[in-house]
Amino acid sequence: MKKLKKITHMGDVRQEIALYNKSTIEILCRIIVGGGIMRRVVVDMQNALFADAISSALKNFDSDFSVYQSEAPKRTTEMCFDIQANVLIMEVTAYTPWKLEERMKIRDEVKAQLPNCKIVLVVDENTEKKLADKVRQAKKDGLVDNFIYGSVSSTYLSAVIDAL
Repeated sequence: MKKLKKITHMGDVRQEIALYNKSTIEILCRIIVGGGIMRRVVVDMQNALFADAISSALKNFDSDFSVYQSEAPKRTTEMCFDIQANVLIMEVTAYTPWKLEERMKIRDEVKAQLPNCKIVLVVDENTEKKLADKVRQAKKDGLVDNFIYGSVSSTYLSAVIDAL
């Protein structure tokens, strides 16, 4: 049986309790019993297989990651609000609804309600060179917290998210 951990940050606990309606009791028990604050990550990718791989990599890297996959870009903002996301990872492509402009709109909506949510964009730098340049510029301009090329290893991706 785990020892109860003294709660020192009521704001963090209130934020986690707000997840009750959308989350499982298991997450709440983990927080209350001393498993620490889980970092909630929303993954919004065009390719479901890629989204599954990112989710698995994050969970395997650190069990404190609680990963949620958005079913569609139009549901991403609401999902971030519902779970009070700490990190939003979005793939950027040259096609609607994954275009950079559309991703920036989601970013604006999320940041308006969750200013501490970190935004990370993923782009294929081999097939979308000009788009990769635009994503890199968005990072330089401070519009996103980080970007990752699609060719990086899952370990690197997980380490970047962990360091945010």
